[in-house]
Amino acid sequence: MWSQLGLPCLSLPAGRGPSGLPLAVQLIAARHADPALLREAAWVESVLAPIAGVAVPSSASAADREAR
Repeated sequence: MWSQLGLPCLSLPAGRGPSGLPLAVQLIAARHADPALLREAAWVESVLAPIAGVAVPSSASAADREAR
């Protein structure tokens, strides 16, 4: 739906639920706000990683630098 509206969106892993199924967080930004979305996604990922036990790839900081 978001892609059809022309809005940038992405999903980040957010650990596992009580039954062991994977959870995710979906982030959506305003049209043409891709760099802001990537910056926010890097921040959310850094906050969720220790809580959810999700490994943060080293490219996350590179994506954050490119978005600036």
